[in-house]
Amino acid sequence: MPAKRSLFARVAVALLVCPPLSAQAGERHDPHLRNDCRVAAQVLQTSNPAPRREWALDTIRRCDESGPPALAEFWRRAAPSDMEELGRLFNVTRDFNDRRVVDAVAETARLGSAPETTRIYAMALLFNYAVPGIYIEAGDLLDPTIRFPTMGWVTHDDRADSTRALLGDLRPEVSEVLRSVTAAEPNSRVGVAAATVLRSLRSFWVGNRQEADAG
Repeated sequence: MPAKRSLFARVAVALLVCPPLSAQAGERHDPHLRNDCRVAAQVLQTSNPAPRREWALDTIRRCDESGPPALAEFWRRAAPSDMEELGRLFNVTRDFNDRRVVDAVAETARLGSAPETTRIYAMALLFNYAVPGIYIEAGDLLDPTIRFPTMGWVTHDDRADSTRALLGDLRPEVSEVLRSVTAAEPNSRVGVAAATVLRSLRSFWVGNRQEADAG
């Protein structure tokens, strides 16, 4: 199938540099970390002081207990539209296999009043939750002329191994989010991006089903 060859011809390898949460001391057992997490959550909630938002995101990824609710609230209320900030938020969020986070990202993807760029990054993040270990290039999704966005995988990603176990198979749910956006906004940049992500998700879904059948 030509479409499938085009999709996989643009695959890139990604490298993960941040250790998984399971390899770090939890905030419950580290008073210093617990205090940092409290301050980071407060900065994300209030966006003040603004210069500390980067520090707050870097810190909250180490917060196994307060991190998920803080990030979920941040996606709903104050997710940025700047691509550099969104890239950082994407990486931090993906450290958490947490239902509250996934729900917040899905809500943002559907939210018509949210900035287009924010919604498109949310859809790229949902794709990664649905196909653990595989990433879709959010920057490519911003260009409606790119039918097959660049994709990559993380060679050593413990999160990919635990996502399905903790959250179940998210492909049907993410597909429904993408279909709803495509149906509601077929001609917008967000709608085109949703259709692109859905097409990419279906390609991996078919591949996984074939592998399962062969096994």
